[in-house]
Amino acid sequence: MVKTLKNWFSKENLIYAIIFIVSIIGIVVSRIYIGFDSVLWISDIASITGVLYVINLAKHNASSFVFNIISTTIITVVCIIQKVWLTAFISSVINIPNLIYGLITWIKNEKNNQQEKNLKTMSKKTLIISFVCLAIVAAVLTVILWLLDGNLFYIDGIYSSLCVVGIILSTRMYIEQYYFFIPCNFLGILLYSLLTIQNVNNIPTIILNCVYAITTTIGYFNWRKLSKQSKLINNDENLQNTKSQNV
Repeated sequence: MVKTLKNWFSKENLIYAIIFIVSIIGIVVSRIYIGFDSVLWISDIASITGVLYVINLAKHNASSFVFNIISTTIITVVCIIQKVWLTAFISSVINIPNLIYGLITWIKNEKNNQQEKNLKTMSKKTLIISFVCLAIVAAVLTVILWLLDGNLFYIDGIYSSLCVVGIILSTRMYIEQYYFFIPCNFLGILLYSLLTIQNVNNIPTIILNCVYAITTTIGYFNWRKLSKQSKLINNDENLQNTKSQNV
């Protein structure tokens, strides 16, 4: 535990420690201001584990899936209590199963010394297919939210679809997940800022999306850096193998 804390507050991880501390302060202050009367205080636990998720994902750590499973499970329970059925359905039927799959796959690759499979780049064809899927999911969710008389359904539909596609790609270890997560988080800031005009309880969600936006941007550049390092290592290994075969 002490070693883990020292690692967290090392110079290399200082930015993540600052993000986490600022997040906790923001969440606690917001909850004190809003109050503890409703079930919403439970969602603060999901917020904290959500922050741990994006931080560990940026660090390319398998524990990110564990934190997101916990966070998404809590969100699902809160949504069921509040009868927000669409979010509860997406979280329980799509997000949680995919996150469990991602965690199992990551551990399996590590066990079989195939760590390179935990950081992949999509082909142009696959990326195009992902954007087409995004458009379809966004259209479907927007129509459903419109039929349910949802607030700002046209923004919420795109926001939710970006989140869904991003999570699916993250569980497949694609760097391109950030093409969806980054705009998703900035769109989330806009969405919940507009909703705050009607309900001050959305303030913690705005804070959370600000943290996500910063951390996912860092994560994108970190994953790209790790990808370049991985390619260099593989090239060196291939070169060494070629030299050995020639000898």
